[in-house]
Amino acid sequence: MNRRRLWLSVVIVALSSAIAVRYVYKKKRAAANTVTIQAALLEYSNNLKLGVTRKEVKDYLRTHGVGFRERVLLRTGRSVFGPGPSW
Repeated sequence: MNRRRLWLSVVIVALSSAIAVRYVYKKKRAAANTVTIQAALLEYSNNLKLGVTRKEVKDYLRTHGVGFRERVLLRTGRSVFGPGPSW
């Protein structure tokens, strides 16, 4: 009976430790992602001013090796953002 309790205690401690380590890892990873995203946003804000066209943005991203995807609506086959501003 004592062996069973010992093993149960070991399993509970191991699982609790694994959960705690995973939680800490995910928090650190999320913080690192936030910093990376903020740095990229600052760079884009400095290099791409308001009023630039979609084509200029795409060219900038391609030139700097930034991967991106355009979403397409399956029903209409158009880009989510449409062919361009209608104004």
